[in-house]
Amino acid sequence: EHFSRHVCGAELNYAVGMARLGNNVSYISKVGIDPFGRCIVNFLKENNIHEQYVWTDDDHMTGFQMKEKVVEGDPFVANIRKHTAFSHFQPADLAGIDWVGVDHLHVTGIPLALSESCRETIYTLMMRAHSKG
Repeated sequence: EHFSRHVCGAELNYAVGMARLGNNVSYISKVGIDPFGRCIVNFLKENNIHEQYVWTDDDHMTGFQMKEKVVEGDPFVANIRKHTAFSHFQPADLAGIDWVGVDHLHVTGIPLALSESCRETIYTLMMRAHSKG
């Protein structure tokens, strides 16, 4: 009947940690123009993470996960990610990235499983980072 909203995930947890250590951190993603997307962008700002590479998608919602709170055992988890903004990430979305001063790119395997276009975008991102040294 009730839920608490938290912004988290492997990539974001890493970004927060790196920002807290004093690093200059940018986050690359795609969100919907909905309350969850606005919450993520605000969270990034509050944690000193640059959000200039978080694009919005007018046609698809922000993905999210719901996890039951349990006293013992594994909670039921529902991932709402199919047909979301990030699953529609395209290589063309990466065009405006400024690579000056970038010395590290952190990715996880999750985006590779969301969709073909998302997988292609992450591959393109890694290849561009590699070509920039």
